[in-house]
Amino acid sequence: MPGPQRPAFEARSDDGGTITVVLSGDLDIVNRSWLARHLAEAMKQQPRRLVFDMAEISFADSAALRLIVRAGQLLPDGGRAVIHHPPPVVRRALQITGLDAHCDLT
Repeated sequence: MPGPQRPAFEARSDDGGTITVVLSGDLDIVNRSWLARHLAEAMKQQPRRLVFDMAEISFADSAALRLIVRAGQLLPDGGRAVIHHPPPVVRRALQITGLDAHCDLT
């Protein structure tokens, strides 16, 4: 069994107020503060929409997913995080924790 995969975070913004965050690797207790710092930095741009591309995530614990969903709840006008391409492990964790009710899965 391979070991944990180092996470990566890339934020891209467009002129319409959308930030797309491309995540990869493992999001777990070891790198929770790393993820929180990157999310805080992205939120400084005051996006109107926040999209997470999670196609390359191999694992995400519930605390990491809560951070992501919470970032979406900070959007203006009752915005929600949009999670694109969640792998089955992420989709299942969102469902088990009930976080899927607080974000949009596409």
